[in-house]
Amino acid sequence: MRIADIIKFSAALSALNKIKLVIFIVFSLCYRFTKKRALAKMNLQVFGTSYEVTPGHGELDIIYHTNILNEYMQFPEFTPPEDALCIDVGANIGSTSLAWARTARAGKIFAFEPHPDTYRRLLRNTALNKATQIIFPLPIAIGVRDGNVRLFISNEGTMAMRPGTYKWQGTEISSPLMTLDTFVKMERITSIDILKIDIEGFEVEALLGASETLEITQRIVLVYHSAELREQCRRLSDHGFQVNERAPLLFGLRK
Repeated sequence: MRIADIIKFSAALSALNKIKLVIFIVFSLCYRFTKKRALAKMNLQVFGTSYEVTPGHGELDIIYHTNILNEYMQFPEFTPPEDALCIDVGANIGSTSLAWARTARAGKIFAFEPHPDTYRRLLRNTALNKATQIIFPLPIAIGVRDGNVRLFISNEGTMAMRPGTYKWQGTEISSPLMTLDTFVKMERITSIDILKIDIEGFEVEALLGASETLEITQRIVLVYHSAELREQCRRLSDHGFQVNERAPLLFGLRK
């Protein structure tokens, strides 16, 4: 994060959490230079939402983008109503699901996260905020078929990515894989208020496995990670969505 971003972030915190933020940044810098983790975790509260975070893991950026920039709720229509049913594909540590839960207090949020450690943090953050009756975490990857998929997980972050050559150390794992169409049928879902997809380049595969799901979705927001991916994702208009772009996000609102 830039210094200007940190100042903006700090302005949203209480005095106690400002002190915690300073401690978090110091330990993050120590980890960056030494690769030794002197502090495994700490709690930070932003806008009344509590997060368990690990210095040097990139979680501060995720919380900043969701809570300070309101990245996924830039349009008023993308703030879920009280009884909304939402699906968070690529839930990470739960920042989007927890932001939705502030207004969807009588709703239901399905949060998919295949990274094992990040999934555990998602469970922890859900429990910390007493949101277990609203947010339902699932350790499953979403794609174009049902089965299993190989994913790369970094030792220095919270994201699960396609296997490849990376500058980070990490490992490959096998994760359960499911299409959104299969999940919607299993849960007998008939209408989705908001569908968010941010899965590190797998967005097109998720859409290809969601043709029926898209027909019952009122609003969709997804992240594209390349120009080629952007062009493929813009095909949302073929499913009856009016698409607005605020790079690197596409917002689709049913016409």
